[in-house]
Amino acid sequence: MRLSLQLSLLLFSLQLPLSALAAPELTAEYLEGRWCLESMDFGGAPEPENRNWQFEPDGHFFHQNSVMSSEMSHGGQWLIEEGRLQIKPVYLGGFQRVTVESESRFVFHWSADMNIKRGPCP
Repeated sequence: MRLSLQLSLLLFSLQLPLSALAAPELTAEYLEGRWCLESMDFGGAPEPENRNWQFEPDGHFFHQNSVMSSEMSHGGQWLIEEGRLQIKPVYLGGFQRVTVESESRFVFHWSADMNIKRGPCP
């Protein structure tokens, strides 16, 4: 039996989607582009945010300060080191843990769990 078929049968028996094989790694290529900070979870119910983030290939970070304005502000620089993300000076505290959930979703664990999806906010 081919390996892919064996894996598919295993995932089916475990009731897992094919995407459960492996989440993407946190890399510069993964982060580059526009993202939407959908919500922040401070340990209770997630609070909606809907603010745009932009990770530029040269390491610059831009973000939407307010949902009241679509204007993007320069938030500093971003850097990945050992699977952790630093966005300074806007998100102080050094390198923070990131959970990559899929090609289009990750969680930035800062003072709250920041739930972020690929693409612009609605």
